[in-house]
Amino acid sequence: MKKQFNTLFSALVAVTCLGTAIADDHHHHDLAKDVNAFHAVLAPVWHARPGPERLPNACAKVDELARLASDIRSTDASKL
Repeated sequence: MKKQFNTLFSALVAVTCLGTAIADDHHHHDLAKDVNAFHAVLAPVWHARPGPERLPNACAKVDELARLASDIRSTDASKL
């Protein structure tokens, strides 16, 4: 469980380091496929407007985010 948390945390930090989010939903990144798959699920949660549905929506994605984070095999962080 700790390894899964560390992997998820590392992936979250990597995605966070992508830079400041653009206000609209049309921002794009040139990421490796495995990182992009993780980002595609995380971005809507990360950029969601505050409100009562935000936390439940984020919690609903935890298992998928953990799976996608553990599937990341890319080692080239130059695009981050």
